[in-house]
Amino acid sequence: MATGLQRIDRQLIELGLVTPAQLEEAQLSAAGSKRPMVDELIELGYIRDDEVVAAFQAADPGVELIELAATDAEGRIDESLLERIPYSLTQRHSALPIEERGGELVVAMTNPWDLMATDDLALAAGMPVCPVLARRSDLLGAIEQHHSIDSSVYDLCKNLSGEDSIVVTSAGSYDARAVAELGAEAEDAPVIRLVNLMISDALKQDASDIHVEPTSEQLVVRYRVDGVLRTVLELPARLTPAVISRIKILAGMDIAERRKPQDGRIKVRREGRELDVRVSVIPIFTGEKAVMRLLTFSGARLSLDTLGFRPDELVLFRDMLFHPQGMILVTGPTGSGKTSTIYGSLLELNDGVRNITTVEDPVEYQLDGINQIQVNEPAGVTFGSSLRSILRQDPNVIFIGEIRDAETADIAFRAAQTGHLVITTLHTNNALAAYTRLLDIGVEPFLISSSVLGIVAQRLVRRICPKCAMSYEASPEELRRLGQQVPPGTTLQRGDGCAECAYTGYRGRAPVFEMLHMTVPLREIISQGRPETELARAASADGMHPLASRAAELVIEGVTTAEEASSVCPAEPGQAGLTRNGAPAAAGPTPEPKIAAPAVLIVDDDPTIRLLLRRTFGQDPVEVYEATNGEEGLRLAHQLKPSTIILDVMMPVLDGIEACRRLKSSVEMAHIPVIMMTAGSNDERELEALRAGADDYLQKPLMPEKIRLHVLKHLVRKHPQLRMSVELAHV
Repeated sequence: MATGLQRIDRQLIELGLVTPAQLEEAQLSAAGSKRPMVDELIELGYIRDDEVVAAFQAADPGVELIELAATDAEGRIDESLLERIPYSLTQRHSALPIEERGGELVVAMTNPWDLMATDDLALAAGMPVCPVLARRSDLLGAIEQHHSIDSSVYDLCKNLSGEDSIVVTSAGSYDARAVAELGAEAEDAPVIRLVNLMISDALKQDASDIHVEPTSEQLVVRYRVDGVLRTVLELPARLTPAVISRIKILAGMDIAERRKPQDGRIKVRREGRELDVRVSVIPIFTGEKAVMRLLTFSGARLSLDTLGFRPDELVLFRDMLFHPQGMILVTGPTGSGKTSTIYGSLLELNDGVRNITTVEDPVEYQLDGINQIQVNEPAGVTFGSSLRSILRQDPNVIFIGEIRDAETADIAFRAAQTGHLVITTLHTNNALAAYTRLLDIGVEPFLISSSVLGIVAQRLVRRICPKCAMSYEASPEELRRLGQQVPPGTTLQRGDGCAECAYTGYRGRAPVFEMLHMTVPLREIISQGRPETELARAASADGMHPLASRAAELVIEGVTTAEEASSVCPAEPGQAGLTRNGAPAAAGPTPEPKIAAPAVLIVDDDPTIRLLLRRTFGQDPVEVYEATNGEEGLRLAHQLKPSTIILDVMMPVLDGIEACRRLKSSVEMAHIPVIMMTAGSNDERELEALRAGADDYLQKPLMPEKIRLHVLKHLVRKHPQLRMSVELAHV
C-alpha cells in the first residue's frame, strides 16, 4: 500500500493542482524546514487551502475533515490537552490536539497521512494519536490563539537556560481574582520564564536597569549596561499586558491598578546570594512602562581602596572623611556613582565605635551596623522630620540622601556645626556648582565656608574592553585636544568589539573624580560671597583637577577612549581636556548601521558563494550584508540585528556551528533565524547544528532559488508586510 505522502503527491498532480517541478521544489523546501510538504506548497503560493482539502477527499472520501474554526468558536477544543504536545512539535507538524476519543488523542493536521509526524506526536503525548484533516489557515489561527504566549516566546527561550540559575520570588501578595480578570497569561509558564530570563540575562551582562517599554507596535526591552541603554528584545505588543502583569505580581503591586505609578521590590537568589530588584511602573500613553533596577551590592567591591580613587585623591578624601565634624558633599547626575562612593565611605566609618544613621529615598542597600531610615512622605517621614529626630539619637555620622530644600539644608548645616559629620549629595555638574546651588537653596555663605570640608564631583566613563583592546596612533589634533604635554606619535587605545563586551568595545566603568578640598583661601572667598569664577581660579591654583582633565588622563593611560571622555566629561571653556565638538571618530567599534529594510547576513569564507547569494536576493526588498568568518559574522550580527543569518559550517577563525551556538545563547540574538549551509552530508554534523540552535540546515551545492525561498519564508513570517513586495518583485 502506498504511503499517505505518495498518495497525496499523486493526487495533487492528477488533479492538475501542481506541476511535478512545483512539487519537487516544495519537497526540497520541506526537507530543510522539517515542516509538512503541503504547508510549503501553500506558503509558496502554488495551491490553496480548499484545494488541499479537495485532494485529500478525492484520494480518500472517508477522510475526517474537522471544521476547526467552528469547533473552536463553539468551545469544543479541550485546552487541557494542549500540554500533551510541546509547542515545538505543534509548530513543526502543524498539529493541534482537539479531544480524547476512545482512548486516542484526536489531532488536527494539514497532512493526517504523515506517518512519521503522527508517530512523533504519539510518542510525545504518551498515547495513540487519531489524526484528522484541517484547513491550514484555520489550524494556524487556532494554534496562534491557544498558544498566544508560547508562540512568541518559544523561539527566544528554546535555546536559553540562563534563567534556571536564578530564583525569583514575589515581594508581596496579589489578588487572584484580579489575575483572572486580566487573563491567566501573566501566570503562564512562558511569561514566567521570559521575565526570569530578562532578569537573569541582565545580571549576566552586569546591567544596572531593565526597561520594559510598550509602543503601539511592540514591547521593547532595553538594558542599561555601563551607563548606556541597549535594545535587547522586541516582542509582539500583545505580550505587553501579560509581561507587565507578571512583573507587578512579583513586585507585590496591585495589577488591577493601571492609572497610577507604583513601586515595589523583587527578591532574586543567584548563586547562593540574595539580590534586590527595585521596580517602578508608570502609566504611559501606550500602556504601562516598567523599570527594574538591579541592586547587586558587594561590600568588598565598595571599599574605598577599590572604588578607583587616585592615590592623591584618596588621601584628600580620607582627610575629609575622618574629621569629627563638618560636611562632605558628593555631587553628580543620576548614575554617576555617588551611591558607591557614599556607601564605601559609610562602610569605612562603620568601625563599631561610631553611631551612624542615614535618611535615604530609597534605601538601596541594607548595611549591617548602620541605622537606615526610609523616607515616606505620605506617612510624614521626610528628610527634615527625620533629621530632627536623628539629632536626638546621639549620632556621630549622618548621611542625608539629598539636600532638596531649605529646611533640609538648614538642619544639615546646623548638625555639621554641632559635632556631627554630615555626608550628603547634590545634583550638580561639577564641584564648584555645588557652591552656587547651596546659595540658591538659601544657605548663607558663612555657613558654607565654616561647615563644608570638601566637595567631590564624579562621573563614570566606560572602560575599554581588555579582551579586544587595540592600539592606534593618535592624530595631532586629538593630542592637542587632550590638553596634556603629549609627544607626537603617542598611541591610544580603543576596543575592537568582541563577545566579552557584546561587540561594543567597552566593558565595565571607571570613576572620574573632581576634588575640591577646602583651604583657608577658598573659605575666605566663599564667606565673602564672591562669584564662582573667582572660586574656580583659586581652586585651580590650589591644585584642583577638573573632571575633563582627569578624564583626559584616563584616555592617555588607555583606560577609556577619547570619544567616551569627551562625551561624559566635556571640558568647560578654558579648561584642559577633551571637548565634545570634534571628538575623534576612531574611538570604538563601528557604529551600528541604520537599516531601513530587513537585513540578511551571509557568513561564508567563499567569495563565490557570497556573490551568488547576494545576486539571488537582487530583486527582493532586503538589505544583504556579508562576513568572511564566524567571528566577523558575530560582530556584524550584533551591530546589524539582521532578520535572518545564513551561516556556512566550515569557516576559519570560528566555525559556523560555534557561531550559531553563541548567537542562540544571547537574548539579543536568539530570536533571529539561522540557516546553516554545508558541503558535507554528515548526519551527525546536521544534528550538532540543530542542537546548536540552527533553524534550517541546507546542503551544498545550493540551488539559489531554494535558499532564497527558505530566507523569504522566515522574513515574511516576521515581516508580513513584505509578502506583497516579494510577490511583485518576481512577477
